[in-house]
Amino acid sequence: MISGKIMTPTLAEQILQDGDADYICSARTLIADPFWPTKAKEGRVEDICPCICDDRCLEDVMIDFQPMSCTVNPMVGKEVEFHAKQPRVTRRRKS
Repeated sequence: MISGKIMTPTLAEQILQDGDADYICSARTLIADPFWPTKAKEGRVEDICPCICDDRCLEDVMIDFQPMSCTVNPMVGKEVEFHAKQPRVTRRRKS
């Protein structure tokens, strides 16, 4: 396993192809964009919201003892608030 500033799917893939790791671990990249793996798999790399590594997420929790936030993803730490404002999506179940 490897982690730490693996910000692009290209870098992650290269690490795997070179045999330097069997698994890629992500934390901050998934805080910045929870859909990072899906976008990478679908080839939508340009749609990925990149982590800018300003450590806002860590500072909030570890230094300020506040709920996590993210400079590039305003929903982090406020999911309930944002979810309440989102329109409900209903899908018909297949019979």
